[in-house]
Amino acid sequence: MKILLDYGHGGNDPGAIGVDNVKEKDIVKEIGKRVKYHLERHQQTVIESRPNDETVTLTERSNKANTNNVESCISIHCNAFSDSSAQGVEIFYYQGSTRGQQLAKSILNEITKAKLYTKNRGLKTDNLHMTRETIMPSVLIELGFITNVTDKNLIINNKENFAIAITKGILSYYGITYKAETTQTTTTDKLYRVQVGAFSVKANAEKLANELKQKGYNTIIV
Repeated sequence: MKILLDYGHGGNDPGAIGVDNVKEKDIVKEIGKRVKYHLERHQQTVIESRPNDETVTLTERSNKANTNNVESCISIHCNAFSDSSAQGVEIFYYQGSTRGQQLAKSILNEITKAKLYTKNRGLKTDNLHMTRETIMPSVLIELGFITNVTDKNLIINNKENFAIAITKGILSYYGITYKAETTQTTTTDKLYRVQVGAFSVKANAEKLANELKQKGYNTIIV
């Protein structure tokens, strides 16, 4: 599949400013980059609306999705509100888009299964540019309210977990099973030592040790 990941805001537009002066544009790019990594692990092609911290218009973002003929568009955001008690995750899709609704539901299911939310605000429709102006199934994820201390901490401390949940949701929508990364480690109780020489006179041992050091070897005298 070819998927466009849209990291909200960027460049001159910081997006929402949350608790402890965290910026939406930074959070969503970090999480989005990890989604890209995990999707590519599963042999999916990813296009980014803004690979770096740069100013990109909404029209440029939707045009990039449309001209590249991507199969889906995932826009990642954080929410904000003047009332700091506002909380929760919600995902938007374009009204009337059955496939958009299914994609949004698949991602929300994985986020809730991972318990990465304080309140489930559910699936919603709205007249949002990234869901309206794209010709493929598109969703806009609001991870939580960074103007709320609990939500902000949840997001900041679980960036990788959010990325994995979003990835799982996208893959599940396409019928692809998520495969966790495996780290192979080899341990052994065996140690192999190399002895260069043994001397009855310490000065001779020190002379050889100095010669080895000059050649780049670490040496010890015991």
